[in-house]
Amino acid sequence: MPPQGGGGGGPLFVWKEKEIQTSTQKIQTIPETKAIISQIPQNFVFRETLKFGQRSLNVKYLQIFLKSQGPEIYPEGLVTGYFGPKTFLAVKRFQQKYWEEILKPLGLTKEQATGFVGKMTIKKINEILNQIRGDLTSFFEKLKFKL
Repeated sequence: MPPQGGGGGGPLFVWKEKEIQTSTQKIQTIPETKAIISQIPQNFVFRETLKFGQRSLNVKYLQIFLKSQGPEIYPEGLVTGYFGPKTFLAVKRFQQKYWEEILKPLGLTKEQATGFVGKMTIKKINEILNQIRGDLTSFFEKLKFKL
């Protein structure tokens, strides 16, 4: 049994240990996410709406972005340039994950994800892209202050 006094095994220690583990997991995913995103040109910004059935370079970049969001968003991770059923479902999962920012302003619920990459979805994708592309210094500075 761990010591109960000042031995460091109390609730504060356990909480800090969990916080460190969570932060470590985030740090470990950054290089992988940045490596995937690096396949999209640094100056590229999503501007065009995208929908099922399209085939284009923008769809390819969308698929790369969705792949960077992890298997819970795009388990297949296919990058073909064709907006087919798997990309459609990945967009819906992305919209559901960020539904309050993408769907709610349009008067839609989480269950009403469209799979259509319109203005609100584009805005969120570009916001995340900018965060990923941004300087990691601020992330590490915030982490340092938490420890």
